[in-house]
Amino acid sequence: MSPTGSVVFVTDRVSDALILFDVDSCGNGTVGTDEQCDDGNATGGDGCSATCRLELCASTPMSGCRKPAAGKGRVVLKDDTINLRDSLNWRWSKGQATDLNEFGDPPTTTSYLLCVYDGSGASQPLLSFAAPRGQTCDGAPCWKAKTSAFGYRDGSLTPDSIVSIKLNAGALDGEPSITVRGRARICSFPRWRSSCR
Repeated sequence: MSPTGSVVFVTDRVSDALILFDVDSCGNGTVGTDEQCDDGNATGGDGCSATCRLELCASTPMSGCRKPAAGKGRVVLKDDTINLRDSLNWRWSKGQATDLNEFGDPPTTTSYLLCVYDGSGASQPLLSFAAPRGQTCDGAPCWKAKTSAFGYRDGSLTPDSIVSIKLNAGALDGEPSITVRGRARICSFPRWRSSCR
């Protein structure tokens, strides 16, 4: 590693090769592959934590949120003994009327975080999954705007194992819907397990 810690050197004696890897440090102002944000400092409480995670999940669920029709909201978290089978599926369908503008502008200014709570006395939220605004996934924009919807797709599952998000607007109750899908990346969801199998 270089004296400043910004470069890792890897050598291969067989082929006399030298490979350089840049080290992406939290707080350098550049959002790395495993970072949700990077505001150029290592200070928490300003929307981007000291470990470059979005700070949007409050300690309790928000009140006054729009609701789906009865029985049309569902979350399924699968924590399999084989980590690569871990999955997340959240569906909010037949929701209350929602204009496209009310979703914000994910391609440029609006980050999304799915926050998972339960009724226990444990520290909340239990899990959070991020889909940051304006990032690139697999060489293309993660977020795309359509006439009445926003879509998110990330085959690399960075930074938080989200595969896809669909935000569908609708002028009438029952038309809007939101779906989120995620799956394990390499060995597990971030912070889901303490070790890989």
